[in-house]
Amino acid sequence: MSIPCCLGAVLVLLFGSTTGTSGAKALPGVPGKAYLYEAVHALLIVKDKATQEESGIKWNGFGRLVEKLDPSRSTALPILLGRGSGTYPINITGSESANGDETQTNSGKPDPCSGPWDEGSGPGGFTLEVTKAGAGKLKTTWHIPTGFASPKCGRLYDQFAGGTELSTTVGGEVGDRHLTLTIAEKKTETSKSGTTQQTITANGKVVLDLK
Repeated sequence: MSIPCCLGAVLVLLFGSTTGTSGAKALPGVPGKAYLYEAVHALLIVKDKATQEESGIKWNGFGRLVEKLDPSRSTALPILLGRGSGTYPINITGSESANGDETQTNSGKPDPCSGPWDEGSGPGGFTLEVTKAGAGKLKTTWHIPTGFASPKCGRLYDQFAGGTELSTTVGGEVGDRHLTLTIAEKKTETSKSGTTQQTITANGKVVLDLK
């Protein structure tokens, strides 16, 4: 169960006077007790690797996207997690950087768009969700961006339509003083024609401290 935006705002107001304490609250509409956390570390590295061969044109691309918590840019509100059976979003704001390399040939001749690329850094962020997965376990679902490995050649290759989800289970209980949420997964898709193959690899870690 996702928390409506209006309810989230009300919860922040209700908790405003408890910032700095570790006490739990029972709130209407939130299964079980609710706790406020803050992100003290967040890093997500996504690698997008793909190949395509069609009508005499061969292309392969690689992109590396790094999203991380940046206190100087972060304006995130405290993170509300419930001990019940609901699903709770975690929004990380900060900075991102991207770089990679792509090569395209047409009938064996290199295209001028080929070569390394670096888009530098700027504002960024990512989202994941937490759900109770049994005693002492939490399921984390990470929203992973895709399709960033071809900023120069502009190939229409993305088999994930701009994003995908990857999930894993970690140890921990909502209410613990520290929660460490990690992901180390990959996913491969091939087009129906067999001309395009794409693999997304995600490695991430978010550390939450109880407020």
